[in-house]
Amino acid sequence: LGNAISFYLTLLTHHLIIGKPLDYWVIDVTERKLHVFRSPNQDGYESETVLREDATISPLQFPNAIVIVRDLLPKVRPSL
Repeated sequence: LGNAISFYLTLLTHHLIIGKPLDYWVIDVTERKLHVFRSPNQDGYESETVLREDATISPLQFPNAIVIVRDLLPKVRPSL
């Protein structure tokens, strides 16, 4: 990850502990990946999963909702 992404991931992890969402997602548009943090504790989150754009995921609060990572990313422009 780039320095900016690492900084924001660290910052968000520590600020979100207060509300303790069950999971939160960070989209890395440059690398076309989704970082999923789950299992909050007092130090952050116990679990981080990185998914590629062809993966699917469901939010913990809405397990019947299936999200394709690619649908969260900006469309790729074809090369000329």
